[in-house]
This record gives sequence, structure tokens and C-alpha cells, in this order.
Amino acid sequence: MSGTRENRSAESVEIGKIGVLSEIRGTREVMEELGAVPNYVLAPLTSIKIGGPADWFLSAESADDVAVMNLIAKGRGLPVTIMGNGSNLLVSDRGVRGVVIRMEGGLAAVTEVGGGLLNVGAGVRLPELAKFFRDQNAGGLEWGFGVPGCVGGAIYMNAGTSRGEMKDIVESVFVIGRGGIVKEIPAPECHFAYRTSRFQRTGEIIVGAMIRMADRPYDASGAEESLRYRKTTQPLDQPNCGSVFRNPPGTTAGQLIESVGLKGYRIGNAQISPKHANFIVNLGGARAVEVRDLMNLARERVRESHGIELISEVRLFGDWGDDGRE
Repeated sequence: MSGTRENRSAESVEIGKIGVLSEIRGTREVMEELGAVPNYVLAPLTSIKIGGPADWFLSAESADDVAVMNLIAKGRGLPVTIMGNGSNLLVSDRGVRGVVIRMEGGLAAVTEVGGGLLNVGAGVRLPELAKFFRDQNAGGLEWGFGVPGCVGGAIYMNAGTSRGEMKDIVESVFVIGRGGIVKEIPAPECHFAYRTSRFQRTGEIIVGAMIRMADRPYDASGAEESLRYRKTTQPLDQPNCGSVFRNPPGTTAGQLIESVGLKGYRIGNAQISPKHANFIVNLGGARAVEVRDLMNLARERVRESHGIELISEVRLFGDWGDDGRE
């Protein structure tokens, strides 16, 4: 991404020509020419190892790849879904209709631009970015070790821990908006708050960000303590989709779920973790519907006992028919 406020990325791929191409050729032919793979099983790409196939799957290596696919797919009435590192999402057993895009190549790279700023692709894994900070002896992302997911997804939900959040290091975010135009959104306009951002409402596709390293040395003890805490308290050795619910004010989702007797409860091969009640683990061969049913059960029990509505951090991804209530 460049540092400009707006650049017409899509113009470099001749949108008019693409429009004609899309109209006169079949969907399969166009999709395959753009590098998309049909009936691509998504389960291996998710942290919980669950989920059916995507109708079409594209590994995008540039913002142009994303912009072109987004325009053509939507022009043909195909939904487009962006998949990050596969954490904090639950893919339906039925799979995902339309096109799923995952960011690779140049969209998974880190480039120093000077003055403590980094140009970071949306597909960069957060632990890898934390290691980059460490190697530069820069503070600001010690909490990122052990946090699953990639930068795009972390920005989308303003990921973080008690030690910090993405909003603390983001200078600006590069997105693809209407017409395939790449825009740079300054941090104050991202409307970051606890586990949320503007991007959950606008439909903009995050393709990268300018990230600022803190003007202080890397805190090795803080990083080690953060990682040790996660390993001690969370089921990192089992397939899971990360924290299931946001923490309500004044308490934690894990405490609430444990208080209603659901810690260790299982449906099929999905289980509310005995180690941390705000995690659901795949014991082997679990189905997405089993995980979803555990989520709904926890939400209902907590609502009945405490009058608190738990808000999901996990995105339900794909074709859930009429039974995918969040």
C-alpha cells in the first residue's frame, strides 16, 4: 500500500475490460482465469479445524487481486467473504456460498517506511508482527505473542488483551471501498472501541495498515508473562476458535459461563473447555452446528441466570440456512 489517502488501484487492471469479460464469459471460466479454486475445503485453514467448502477460494497477493475479484463476483451476484488466519470464526458445515478471499504474498508482508512506521499487509499473522517488533527492539506489541489471527482481522475487531489493543499501534488502515478504490483511513476515523471498529459496519475490505512501533524498548519480561498466562489459562493445545464472547463490563464471559455450570459441557465432539469456559474446543471430528449450539446454550443460560446478553466475538461464516442465529 502507498501512503496516499486514495489511489485508483482498480484502474490499473482496466475495470471496463473486466466488466465486458464478466458479461460475455461463464462464471467458472472467469473465476478460474482469476486464480480462484472451486469447492475448496476451509476446515484446515481454521484454528478450530471445522467447516465445509467455499464455492470459490482465492489466495490474493495484491490489492488489485482483491479489488478485481470483489467487483466481478458482486457483478455476478456472488457474495464475497474475507478470511483471515481462520481464528475467531466458525465456518458452517454446509460451507460458504460465493467467493472466499484469503490474503497472501504482498498482502502478508511487513515493510519499514521509516520514523518507526511499518507498512503491514492484512494477511500478516499477529505473532509474526510481534516478532518483528521484538527484532527491532521496539515496544508496543508484547501482548501479540500467542494471539491468533492476522492483522486485518485484528484491526476489524480491535483485538487485544489487558496489556494493549490494536488501536494503540494503528496509524491508518488501507481499505478497498466502492468501485475498487484503495483508500487510507486515519486511525481516529476507524472508531476503535472494545472489540469493535467501523469496519464491522461499513463493508470496507481491509488490505493493510500503517503500524507505529512504540518509542520505547521491547519489554521481554512483559512478552513472556503474556504468553505464559495464555498457555496456563487457555486451551492452546486443542483446536479452538479463540475467545467466544466479549467480556461484559465488570466481569468476564468465562466466569459467567462457569457460574451456570457449563464449564466442560459438551455437545457431540465440541466442548466448552474445562480449562477456560470462554473457549470451545474441537475434541476431534466436531461439527460446526455443535459449536454453534454450545454458543447458544451458554448465551441462554447466562441470560436466564444473570440478565446479561453475551455478545459473540466469533463470526458465523457461511451458509447456516435458517438456524444460524447469533
